[in-house]
Amino acid sequence: MKRIRNQVEFRAFAREIEMRYDWHEPDQKGIFASVEGRSFDNAGIWPAPELRDAPHRELHLIFKRLEPAPENRNHMAELAAVNLATLCSWATNS
Repeated sequence: MKRIRNQVEFRAFAREIEMRYDWHEPDQKGIFASVEGRSFDNAGIWPAPELRDAPHRELHLIFKRLEPAPENRNHMAELAAVNLATLCSWATNS
């Protein structure tokens, strides 16, 4: 899973998954997201799975894609993660 740290990486990721500029209907491209973590901060402690239940593990958004798997089952492949507070900063052009 990629760790997105800046806007350049985020734009490159959006191009890689062929996302529309307005991110309209990502589910129609098989892209989904989930939020993990506990602390709304951006000090750098994410997405470390070994810290899953740690109170200082920062909230982050994990982008996933529904992909085919053996035996006609689908699974969610984790593609990239971005810190939620950092994403809010980018959204406000901070």
